[in-house]
Amino acid sequence: MGIKFSSDDMKILRSMFDKNKIFDFSGINDITTSKYNYFEREHYRPFIAYRIMDSIYSYSR
Repeated sequence: MGIKFSSDDMKILRSMFDKNKIFDFSGINDITTSKYNYFEREHYRPFIAYRIMDSIYSYSR
């Protein structure tokens, strides 16, 4: 929880794909800081997954 995605890896992804199609929900933020958003250490609860998907799809419109 709260570990930021590597900026070097993000640069590689953005060079390979449209940068508007890459999303980063890693690091310390309102999703990762609450232990109640997880089933266990690495898996979000469904309401968080829906929230992430909603933000991606609403951005893409």
